[in-house]
Amino acid sequence: MSAEQQDSARTATGSAAATGFSHRDLVNTYIWTAQGGFFAETTEATDAVSETTSGSYNFTYSYGGNLDLSFGALGLGWAFHLDASRGGGFSTTRARSKESSRSFGLDVQCAPSNDLQRRDGNGKPLYDAAGKPVLVPGKVDAYRFLTFYIGETSANFDDFYHKVIDPTWLSGSNAPDAAALRQTRQSSAKPPCWRILHRVTYISRVLAPVPPPGAPPLEKAMRSENIASNYELIKRLEPYVRPAATSSADLAAATRNALAAQLPELLPHAAEITEYLGHYFGMGS
Repeated sequence: MSAEQQDSARTATGSAAATGFSHRDLVNTYIWTAQGGFFAETTEATDAVSETTSGSYNFTYSYGGNLDLSFGALGLGWAFHLDASRGGGFSTTRARSKESSRSFGLDVQCAPSNDLQRRDGNGKPLYDAAGKPVLVPGKVDAYRFLTFYIGETSANFDDFYHKVIDPTWLSGSNAPDAAALRQTRQSSAKPPCWRILHRVTYISRVLAPVPPPGAPPLEKAMRSENIASNYELIKRLEPYVRPAATSSADLAAATRNALAAQLPELLPHAAEITEYLGHYFGMGS
């Protein structure tokens, strides 16, 4: 490889390394439940930079001299010899270090209503004959979602204008937001931009007290066991199956064992329940 090729390779490698170091993507997991509120499993990225500057200095000096004298008279001779020298030196080493760090993360807030109880015309909460609250069928009592922070790329620019924004609204609306987006759009340059998106991976809703005609068999079986939602079923099984939420096969086996011991009437629906559990635990998402 020639010297020019080596320089080119080093330049390409350095650029790739710099790009990889500066690009950061994040993904966080969040769970909301009507009973327990909002839970976050947060991951933050940190860039740490350490810089050290050092120098070494050496100084040496020396002096020297030599004197010879000789003379003679009346048949006698005298001689004088003198040597002198002086030397010295010192060395100094100095070092200075500097460290800095930069971190960033996602701060997501989620506060939907956790009031699932049915009320009468006067706003008074309703209870059944056993004194338990009557819930509104169809209301969400738990869900799990992922929030993604995607670093700066031109692909995010394309997705924003071609997938997120309604092109009809963008081109024809007189709304201030539409006008601002039209002014800032740079279709030819496609400047890199970051993106934040959310994806729901699991959701649970309150089941009707009496399953309607055509309701799934699992829903009917759950209501016969007085289980009000998928989330309530998951909380019944979670202590027995969570340690096995490492692989699909282990989770399926643990689910069947837990159903056989705790809810044998639901054992025929083990495969569907295992799927619910997998979504709740975030397996494969």
